[in-house]
Amino acid sequence: MRKLKLTNILLLQFFCCLSMAQTSFTISGNSDWQFRLAKDAAEGDALVAEGFYTPDNAAEGFTNVYVPSNWAVQGFEEPVYRGFSDKTQQGNSGDDVASEGFYRHSFTLPQSFGGKRILLHFGGVWNSAEVWLNGKRLGRHDSGYTSFSFDVTGNAKVGQNVLAVRVRQVYPGYKADTFDDWTLGGIYRDVTLQCMPKRRWIDRVTAITDFDAAYRNASLKLKMMIADDHKNTLPGNYRSPGEPYKLHVTLTDSEGNVACDETYDCASHTANYREQQKVLTIRDARKWTAETPYLYNMKVELIETDGSVAQTYEERIGLRKVEIKDGVLCLNGQPIKLRGVNRHDEWPTVGRATTREHWLKDLELMKQANINYIRAAHYQHAKGFIQMCDSIGMYVGSEVSLGGAGTMMFDPAFVAPVMLRTYETVMRDLNNPSIIYWSVGNEDPFTDLHLQAVKTVKALDGTRPVCLPWDADETLPEEVDILAPHYWTAHEYDSIASRSHRPIITTEYVHAYGEMRFGGLEDCFRALTKHPAGAGGAVWMWADQGIYSPVPKDTKRYKSIEKDSLYLRIDAQGWDGITDSYRHPMRDYWEVKAVYCPITIEHSPLIIATSFSQFARDPFGVDHYNNAQPNSQFSILNFQFANAYDFLTTEGMTVDYRIFVDGKRTAKGSMPIGNIAPHSTGTLTIAKTGIKSLKPGQTAYAQFFIKDSSGFEIGRKSLVLAEKPHTSPLPTSPKGEGTATVASPIIVDESAPTAVTVSDGSPVGESAIPSQTQPATNLKFSILNFQFTNGMPAGIRPTFWHKMNEGDLIIKERLNDEKWLLKNATVSREEKDGKAIVTTRALYAANDSNRVEGTYTFTISPDGTMEVSYAMTPTITGKSLPIIGMAIEALPKQWLGLGPEDAYPNKKAAPILGRYDARQWSGTRAARWIDTSIGRIILKPSIGDYAYIDRDDSDSPELRILGHVLGRSEKGRLNDERYKIATGHTYSGSFTIRK
Repeated sequence: MRKLKLTNILLLQFFCCLSMAQTSFTISGNSDWQFRLAKDAAEGDALVAEGFYTPDNAAEGFTNVYVPSNWAVQGFEEPVYRGFSDKTQQGNSGDDVASEGFYRHSFTLPQSFGGKRILLHFGGVWNSAEVWLNGKRLGRHDSGYTSFSFDVTGNAKVGQNVLAVRVRQVYPGYKADTFDDWTLGGIYRDVTLQCMPKRRWIDRVTAITDFDAAYRNASLKLKMMIADDHKNTLPGNYRSPGEPYKLHVTLTDSEGNVACDETYDCASHTANYREQQKVLTIRDARKWTAETPYLYNMKVELIETDGSVAQTYEERIGLRKVEIKDGVLCLNGQPIKLRGVNRHDEWPTVGRATTREHWLKDLELMKQANINYIRAAHYQHAKGFIQMCDSIGMYVGSEVSLGGAGTMMFDPAFVAPVMLRTYETVMRDLNNPSIIYWSVGNEDPFTDLHLQAVKTVKALDGTRPVCLPWDADETLPEEVDILAPHYWTAHEYDSIASRSHRPIITTEYVHAYGEMRFGGLEDCFRALTKHPAGAGGAVWMWADQGIYSPVPKDTKRYKSIEKDSLYLRIDAQGWDGITDSYRHPMRDYWEVKAVYCPITIEHSPLIIATSFSQFARDPFGVDHYNNAQPNSQFSILNFQFANAYDFLTTEGMTVDYRIFVDGKRTAKGSMPIGNIAPHSTGTLTIAKTGIKSLKPGQTAYAQFFIKDSSGFEIGRKSLVLAEKPHTSPLPTSPKGEGTATVASPIIVDESAPTAVTVSDGSPVGESAIPSQTQPATNLKFSILNFQFTNGMPAGIRPTFWHKMNEGDLIIKERLNDEKWLLKNATVSREEKDGKAIVTTRALYAANDSNRVEGTYTFTISPDGTMEVSYAMTPTITGKSLPIIGMAIEALPKQWLGLGPEDAYPNKKAAPILGRYDARQWSGTRAARWIDTSIGRIILKPSIGDYAYIDRDDSDSPELRILGHVLGRSEKGRLNDERYKIATGHTYSGSFTIRK
């Protein structure tokens, strides 16, 4: 969705909220709060004893701060990650004691609040708030991420008031709110006052949607809790009959048209609450989904007997129904797939005091990356953010913050903190359509307190399913509706989703850790979601967890991360976003966008044969041989488009295409995709490709750029259309019999032996390669322009190691590449079919326990072409080698392959096939060929596949040609064993160097 559209939706939401302006106002902000930091609880107790909360207190030692805010972000103390030490209450740096914050604030209550019931509401205080108003203690709230209120009727007064708050960071049970995130004390969300009638008021309105069998007409069940605080008796102790009232309910659509208008007569219920339940019918209802986020405005008016409107309650709601049908997660009767990320509600410069600008930035970028689901990890996010998800269209999993509680969940005495967090999390957001499930805790062992919390959630809200993140035990009680494994392999996701009778949402998978981040997203997402029960998952994590402070950071503690900023802190455990802390997209953002793109394109490549024994079938079923290549075989191409949207058709969407032969464009165009229904396929035909014929070694391919109805690119894809292998048929005699005589290219010192074993004499343990007792060294000979030493052409050698980074955590033993030395080799030479063939069997080793035995064949043609093939078998103590292949001294110029992003065997959805400049390139890329200073290197002859090129730095004189590369791990886990380079396996590869 384009930014303009998002902004318009945001404005609509803002103006809707203005309707509450006469009965509520925000008292935080304006930089006029007084603040003082107490270094520990003892100093905090002393401030309370001094009466810091009394209106006439001199507030010595206090300074002005902006609220909402976190005091660590303002520079009052060093931010702490994951809470304080249990024994010393010290932070991660070893010298940060759990401080406390003290706030004072004066505000003026308007005349309109006089004689009304008044609620003082806190959107969020981390972690414990003890509150006084005008010197009177209101109470204490111990939960860092949930909203809470105090009834201050009779205590708040028209005119000047003084509010005081003591904020503790540590108390028994506070660690429930410290899982995998920053510990940031402060009043970080808005503080507001709301007034309502004093004797009878609307306390709560819950809206529950149901549909008819066709999901066409909706029924909206309203549960309106009306409170009455009138005197309940008359003289003589007779019960007061009270006064009846009316409830006027209207539902208007987004264009302002009235969908429902009902007035209900309600009998009195003096001195009691009563839940009035009414049902509205909406015909031809506009249904809410993340793809079609349609909202209605619901207004409930409380009308007294004199006809006056005593109170108005307004809220924007979406008509939608979450269900589980036969083990499948459905919305409005339609199975849905969740393409998600985990998100923390924080921003570097404000901590957790996020604003509409921050929320909009996140949601814009997420929508542009085809993300439709956010797991609100691991706590309740700001109410305004949830409302924006309603408006813009985003599925949300809302979480009860218990993930840091640990063994406290085994203690029955911990029931009060569990139930407080459960109740406050659910009740605040009952009517927000974006929230499609509730979750309890995070990565916890299952306990009875967890089960009671789940049951409480379902009692408060029976319309949404519940899960326990990380728990996928199929023996969980039936109250747990969804199984939620974390960080499984693609095979494991495939296995559980194929048999599960409950939906599977992997609430965390593919951890984007370190510099080079994750791998395996496409494998895991496809393996899970190809099954009906596989509902999708959430990548960990949306953004690097960076916190900015005006105080310079400890450069030793944060030395390896964010070296360019003296003030931005990123803990190593929070270095895991697909964007950086300021939301600049990184490599994995583009991988997420590519994998989550709901439009896919398929086409079978055409292989152009090079001999009469080779043939392939084109898209129309016609066999083509090497001597018969009519232009018509390329003139029309059909592609199959699949629409993986759950509710949107492809109407209005377009695709721009470009056709290339080895980087030279032959055609381009743009066309509508057509109207493909959700979960359906369609065909797109390109009538003119501009391709006439292919020369040996050429590849024809297409690039596609898929755009939504607004013209925004939602995805790109490349496909190989046809390829003619780069082979050299042997020359034949004039009679077509036998092989012609070709002058031998082997012009070397004929006295040199053709089979010699060389060795440095260093024992490296048992080896299949025999070693002689009298080793010879530096065996040298030449073939054409190739100089050989010890069986290897000059400038070419085997390679098993490259520059490492934090994305290589799966490899524990970080051996040094320079220690891989040649230990012994057997070299043989022969002439065959006019070509020189050098075969070398060699052992390279780093130490006695880590070695690679290999056979290397170099075939040299008279025209100077060298074909290189190898088969290498590593014996290693670690989990895997990072690479295996050959290193060549050559400067790269350009390559044909996937780009411009890097690519790995389990991470190549984002780059597309094309020709790219390689002069200032480094990293790992998937390629078909690469032009270098020594000629074109054709990496792999197999059709439609890629080998890899690798370079440590952009000025490195060495280029690696690799048949195998270790798949990218996700924080030390490799989600498919196929992507390892493991001990005992033999790895083969080949490439050709053409002058």
